[in-house]
Amino acid sequence: MNNQGSFSDILDYIALSLLCFFAAGYSLFNRSFAQVHLQLPFFPFPVFIGEILLTVCFLLWIGKEIIQGFRFFRPPVSRRLMGVAIFGMFIFLKAFTGYLEHGSLALRNAALFYYAFFAWLAASFYNKKFFNPRMNAILLFYLLTSLVIRPFHCYTYFMFSYIFLSLALMSRIRARKIRWSLVAFLLLFSPYLTIFNSSRANILACVVGLGTFLILKLIQNMVKIRPLRIIISGGVFLAVTVFFVQTFSRPEEVASVARVESLVAQFKEADRRIQERRADYVMRDVPVQLYAKDHAVDFMNDDGPILETDTVVMLRKIKHEITTPEPEKSSVVSVPAPDSSSEAMTIPISSASEIAAHVEEGGASGVEKEPFSNEPINNILWRLLVWRDMLRDVTSAHPVVGMPFGKPFRSASIEILGWNKLELESVGWMEPHNSYVHIFYRAGWLGLGMIALLLWMVIRLTRGFVRSDDVTGFFLIAVLVYWLVVANFLVTLELPFFAIPFWSLLGLTWAYGKDVSSARC
Repeated sequence: MNNQGSFSDILDYIALSLLCFFAAGYSLFNRSFAQVHLQLPFFPFPVFIGEILLTVCFLLWIGKEIIQGFRFFRPPVSRRLMGVAIFGMFIFLKAFTGYLEHGSLALRNAALFYYAFFAWLAASFYNKKFFNPRMNAILLFYLLTSLVIRPFHCYTYFMFSYIFLSLALMSRIRARKIRWSLVAFLLLFSPYLTIFNSSRANILACVVGLGTFLILKLIQNMVKIRPLRIIISGGVFLAVTVFFVQTFSRPEEVASVARVESLVAQFKEADRRIQERRADYVMRDVPVQLYAKDHAVDFMNDDGPILETDTVVMLRKIKHEITTPEPEKSSVVSVPAPDSSSEAMTIPISSASEIAAHVEEGGASGVEKEPFSNEPINNILWRLLVWRDMLRDVTSAHPVVGMPFGKPFRSASIEILGWNKLELESVGWMEPHNSYVHIFYRAGWLGLGMIALLLWMVIRLTRGFVRSDDVTGFFLIAVLVYWLVVANFLVTLELPFFAIPFWSLLGLTWAYGKDVSSARC
């Protein structure tokens, strides 16, 4: 029995080490690491490193089940295995039929679903012996190194996760002096300026993730009747958030989120142009590829000093803003809103001239020659139009099981406006930049069930950590919530360098939550 346990532990250690190593590779090297692949002679499509990891982990799981006497096949666990098997069969059938009809793009779209198996595998391999003080110290050293040393900074969208995972590991340190010294070091050297000067999706996800953690802490303090801490924590959160957003975020990016009236007006204008040209629009054939091969490596792109605290950067930026005169404002012109009301859209003069030119000339074959607006709000319009086209397609075709995996998604609205030329010519299909809409598009109502199950897992985990009063769990929930918010605006669950770390962390958090609940009982 002891030998069986030791062999099982070894398999757990191997699998968890691989998951940690791959998560580090994805967060540091991003797309270039994810595109490492093998071209086997008996496969007409490449086998990427993420799929190799999934296969190896599955084989390790089979080995573990053999050692433990197929424990997973016994009731009540066998019912979960049945659900996993049905889910896997659904993915296989859709991927197989999609491949026969459309080609290897079906396998790429299938990844949106089979990456979720990493949650189940990670939970199966969870072993608290692996997360001993020595391993926690190694993981913490890596996380802090990647946050502090500039040439080795992790990808921007991983910075929030790295900070909160570091805090989760620090919360497990019993020595108070060491724990608070590390917390102070993290606060001093964290690249929060980079975070707040990034995309709107990242800023929003960071604020929601941090707010989730603080809400959980407030609930904890309310149980312990600490009203003063509640007031101080809420005040500090609001003050710090407003300060960083106003000081270090790009003003035009943040302001575009609040300009609802302008967004509605431009959406109506875009929709009017689409309807005018839809009858003349002809969707041209373009070659379909799995991925674009000219992406730059997101690594070692910071030429600044290796060690420089954000406090120094912050003071330098404030000094620069004080001593540098404001640039002259660019000329603007008011364009009547499409609803012919008295309100007007304020648009840069170059964009306004483009609008006038397009109104007169129009695009060849029903396609605009150039986008009609260059404002940051275009980013939001792009997403709204794409999501609308996807929802229309799936509800009118296959609302139960979704669209075929291999069918390349093309947005007629975006192509009519001329907003998708580069992406269309490079790969021949589009990503919706919303994983939830994409899941519904590819799996219909069954996909909505998958989304509901995901949210239920996070809610149940949150409730369990609150009942157990587990601060480490609060940090982990904040990271999961961050990724759930990002998935509303980015290609998150579709891409291995985001999806595999997320699903693996979800599985480990689920297993950790069960461990905490068992200890409480």
